[in-house]
Amino acid sequence: MEKFFNSKYPILAAPMNKVSYAEFALVQHQAGIFPSIMSYCYYKKIGSTFSLDFDTFIPALQEYVKLTGSPDVLICVDYLDLSDELIKVLAKLQISHIAISGPDSNNNQKIQFADVGKVITQQLKCKRLSWYWGQQYRNSDGLLIKGKESGGRTSGLDNNDEYNTLSIMDRFKLVRNQYPTSVAIPMGGIGTSRQVKEYLELGATAVGIGTLLAASKESVLTPEVKNAMINATWNDIVTLDDRLKQNALVFSQVVSKDVNNTFSLTTGISSKADQGHIFAGAGIDHIKEIKPMKQIIEELMNF
Repeated sequence: MEKFFNSKYPILAAPMNKVSYAEFALVQHQAGIFPSIMSYCYYKKIGSTFSLDFDTFIPALQEYVKLTGSPDVLICVDYLDLSDELIKVLAKLQISHIAISGPDSNNNQKIQFADVGKVITQQLKCKRLSWYWGQQYRNSDGLLIKGKESGGRTSGLDNNDEYNTLSIMDRFKLVRNQYPTSVAIPMGGIGTSRQVKEYLELGATAVGIGTLLAASKESVLTPEVKNAMINATWNDIVTLDDRLKQNALVFSQVVSKDVNNTFSLTTGISSKADQGHIFAGAGIDHIKEIKPMKQIIEELMNF
């Protein structure tokens, strides 16, 4: 049977805003895991908002495929950024996987988005992954499952309180019960080989790793921020935004007007751990030192 991810190890690099650049994906590829590139990393500030800079994003994708010789990568992009030009580029590069962020509320918009996403996926001839927030899903080849222990966003806008309280393991088991043949990828709070082994034995196609990789030697976070992660624990993580329930390590309060707290996040990642915030989950408990990506992966697969 064809593998869903063409990688040495059943680990997906969790897409992370302002972390998952193409250069980082190259390191992930070399470490034997399935890489991800997030379009939000290539947003530029225009006035009081951010928008995708196609002049940097498209060349970055092209360079990644050129350097790796492989189109095997998960591209995460907002549906509003899927211009005809970008779709043509993704198709020409033969990108293997895509995850499209869409509307969170308004059922008619979500159904329309799901149908549009299906058409785009067919045009690209790639596999499509969707974040699962507890509602019925449509037209996806696989599900990315985040839980309350995950870094960053952990909730959909229209979820009920009961679903929001579920752990990543409980959400994963719920999906496996509802969709037993689905491709299911848990991501959140995973930081040990024991956890990786447990999810794989329970039927996970792969596991998503985020916070651990953000603290790797090769990530864009400053040394001060990485050291702050070493010294922090899950008890230090706070939840931003009552709607999206974004888990973060906060250094100082920075006012953000956009839904993704981009201003504060951008400030935090490049700071000396004294301003803004970074997104992080329960995996922070397993960060004891700054390690190369390859070593992190080898330790996770040591079971």
